[in-house]
Amino acid sequence: MTEPKTSTAPKASYRFVPLNSRVIPAPLRLDQISHARPLPGCWSGGMTVEWRNETPICVGAPGQDKDDSVDSPFCLPGQRYALPGPSLKGMIRAVVEIATFSHLGRINDHHRFGYRDFNDQEHYRQHVKPNDLKAGWLRYDQKSGQWQLAAAKGERGFAMLPIDLLLEAIDKKVKREPGINEAKKKRDIIAKAGFGPHVISYEHKAKHGSGVNIVSALFDAVVDKKNTGVIVCADTKKKADPTPKKGDQKFEAIFHEPGEFKALPPDYMERFAFLHSKMTKSAMEPEGNWKTWLKGMGYPNPLNAGGKTEAPQQGYDFPGIPVYYCGQPPVDGRTEDDGFHMGFSRVIKIPYEFSVGQLAQRTLGRDGEKYSIPELGRELDFARAIFGDVEGSLPSERKKAADGPDRLALKGRVAFEFATLAEGRNPYLMPVSTTVMMGPKASFWPFYLRNGQDPGSSADYNDEMAILAGRKRYPVRCLGQQLPKPPADAKEKQKTKLRFLGAGHVFRGRIRFRNLHAAELGALLWALNFGDFSEPTKYFHAMGRAKGHGYGRLAATISQFRATAHCPAGQAIEARDMAPFVEEFTAYMDAGLRWLGYGFGFENSPAVTALRALADPQKSKNNDQHLGVMSMKDFRTLKRIDQAHDLLCDYVSADDWARMRP
Repeated sequence: MTEPKTSTAPKASYRFVPLNSRVIPAPLRLDQISHARPLPGCWSGGMTVEWRNETPICVGAPGQDKDDSVDSPFCLPGQRYALPGPSLKGMIRAVVEIATFSHLGRINDHHRFGYRDFNDQEHYRQHVKPNDLKAGWLRYDQKSGQWQLAAAKGERGFAMLPIDLLLEAIDKKVKREPGINEAKKKRDIIAKAGFGPHVISYEHKAKHGSGVNIVSALFDAVVDKKNTGVIVCADTKKKADPTPKKGDQKFEAIFHEPGEFKALPPDYMERFAFLHSKMTKSAMEPEGNWKTWLKGMGYPNPLNAGGKTEAPQQGYDFPGIPVYYCGQPPVDGRTEDDGFHMGFSRVIKIPYEFSVGQLAQRTLGRDGEKYSIPELGRELDFARAIFGDVEGSLPSERKKAADGPDRLALKGRVAFEFATLAEGRNPYLMPVSTTVMMGPKASFWPFYLRNGQDPGSSADYNDEMAILAGRKRYPVRCLGQQLPKPPADAKEKQKTKLRFLGAGHVFRGRIRFRNLHAAELGALLWALNFGDFSEPTKYFHAMGRAKGHGYGRLAATISQFRATAHCPAGQAIEARDMAPFVEEFTAYMDAGLRWLGYGFGFENSPAVTALRALADPQKSKNNDQHLGVMSMKDFRTLKRIDQAHDLLCDYVSADDWARMRP
């Protein structure tokens, strides 16, 4: 058998910096930090930074363009284009986290991705056996506020229905072609499904129309008052093109009426909802069948605590959501350990063995422990000490709407002002560009995971050796990159319209700091230029939309710097030279790495080497064939042939992953 191949070289627009398994503590403890009074030996002051966009940039904001569908550059009143302070702060903080060996921080530790492909058939069949599948009805009971499941009546609760007979009967009814004995066709369908020769009537319950993609089409099959079933169709496209094709689905199913409804545990429903949702900018949003059914039935999203039900948008009138399941449902005191899995098709989407948090703990050398960010008063790293944090602001069990009063907050000691467009040049706004932005998903394990014993190879979320590939970064690209045009078959809702500021603009803004230790101030200065203060700079940042395509490349120049320290005797010392602070920082890091048992210094650490390589456009030029976005077909193929390790090791060697875990 010929080994499958990708149509192009494996490529991605992002890479990973190997994750440190140990954390270097910040120079100051929590009880030593103050915002109200000058700290002896610490420095306060500010600097002016000029940011030059070497490539077109769009730090988008809503309402900036006359056309609401276009993302346009952020603009202050008076048509003053600017780089938002929070965006600049987040960009620099990300560099500081890596360079200072800070804690990984907040991740979607609770998220356990799912799969239903057959790359790992042996593992999948251990959990889902086709002959053990049963049908059931899932509903939300508004009175009790509970999600409930009822097994459909009968041995398995459903009967198989040949699609060819179903399609023929539906097509003939819809088209009203003459000479068709509808009653006979319907009797044949019911007989094949195991109900007996009863005449049934069809009523189309799903919404159709141009551009509407309904995943589940439903037709009521009303047999008689005592025996009612619902025909559940998995794909409406079969109706539009009834010509049989190789690999086509051969059967649909008729679900029998429900038995007794029993409540499912809230934590299970949250995990189920996560499995069938996607991450957006602000929250986890339902997708696919799950989205269709929630809207159709008017049910609330389990991930939206306290959410209200809405009137059904599709007019569905069913006992609930038809689902397949295997194992014993987690009701009456049972747990998921009984092998329970539930989904919307006979090929059930099941969760991987390990969550993101479990793999993070394994990467950090704490396998088996619950993922958590150290308490502020117990272990303070550089990034949280400098930029601040709110302890437990996003607990993984349930995301709260607001922080409670019992949570410890640490205010940052660095403030980034908005960097406004420097005077002397009129801004150049480019014409609107249309593209398709494909966001990287952490469920794609060939890129996002490594094998802990052999970092040069991949591992999936079922692998006991799997670790996180690291912190994600977008390589800074060379000049002249073009935004890819949408594929010919791209739908309108998949397209993104962007308007960029042309290259060559200079933005000027202040960074103020208060009571920073010399090593902390050195870390901030180092992060602005990756430790390289030569002119022209060799390293660049990336900000805004389309970073993966080379847009948003920024060069930072510190034009003014002034820092003042208060000594114990009360006198003030002023400094304008940045080099001593950077030297203090690198010396502190060298000592910290030795103390933690790492066999390298700061300058030659794998994290710093990778960070600088990803900020160097010349390095990206050498890897240009591996930067970009693959087709969906190539993504699927890559899972089978395990070529990802060659791709992920172009900016950092496989040995460097092991070196980061002493």
